[in-house]
Amino acid sequence: MSDETDGALAPEEAIEPDDIIDPPDGTPVRNWPGARSGQVIWHSGPVPSADWLERVEALSPGSTQLILSDYLQQRQHTRELAEKALTEDSRAFDKFAQYQLRQLHIAGGIAVLILVAGLVLLFAGRAVEGFVLLVIEAGVVAGTFLANQVRSGSDSSENSEEEPVELDGPGDAQ
Repeated sequence: MSDETDGALAPEEAIEPDDIIDPPDGTPVRNWPGARSGQVIWHSGPVPSADWLERVEALSPGSTQLILSDYLQQRQHTRELAEKALTEDSRAFDKFAQYQLRQLHIAGGIAVLILVAGLVLLFAGRAVEGFVLLVIEAGVVAGTFLANQVRSGSDSSENSEEEPVELDGPGDAQ
């Protein structure tokens, strides 16, 4: 969509509409001292307006096709990069999930080992050492759980103040 506006200004006195159509001394408006004229064209969009493309095509045949093909290649490249980024993000998330699961198994194994050691100490007649070992293990597990809950609670309260962001899917952006 384009709007076109032409205008002419005289430096010292107001111009009457009749003066523009039929100036008193016969001098064309463009030759008046201090007269200015301009044209404003508004356009919004990813490619130039059709009028602009027609004018460029008249100056340089084939340039419109070059401009449009370049734009289409750029859009295709942008889509390919977005797809690669999504694939890489998904792969990285899967690797991180595997890493966290491995750490969970290791921590669980250590907890079971300490539990067994504490029970062995209890049944071996060393009740105090076994009880202390079991209490320390329970305290470490509970402390870790509570620390994660407190940290998660502070993260969620920070996020709740932000406005939600809507993201377009890879096929929605054009």
